[in-house]
Amino acid sequence: MSRIVVKSGDFQAGDAKFEGGIFTLKSTLQPSRERKIPISRIAELEAADEQIVNNSHSAVRWGLAGALLLGPVGLVAGLMLCSKEKEVTFYAKFKDGRSLIATTDSATYSRISVKSHQ
Repeated sequence: MSRIVVKSGDFQAGDAKFEGGIFTLKSTLQPSRERKIPISRIAELEAADEQIVNNSHSAVRWGLAGALLLGPVGLVAGLMLCSKEKEVTFYAKFKDGRSLIATTDSATYSRISVKSHQ
């Protein structure tokens, strides 16, 4: 399961999922009901922005490990060594006219992009 964060559009902002070629999204009209939309329903897909972000869980672990071993200097060094990942903001328009802007990791976006062109 891959995590997607919906930023805006015709679906409720917040966490969503992409798994097995299916988006699981929440409707703004009925937030308690999840909508499952197959990737074959994408009419248009476009990456809007890519940025490198720090993985916050990894930063905390490395920072604490560095602080325990080397004190304040180790804390700074540990935070600098934290893992970074590429985050992609994308726009998707579905065949029924609904659309969304969301972010996800680059690996998930690659899977979405490949499957939407099959």
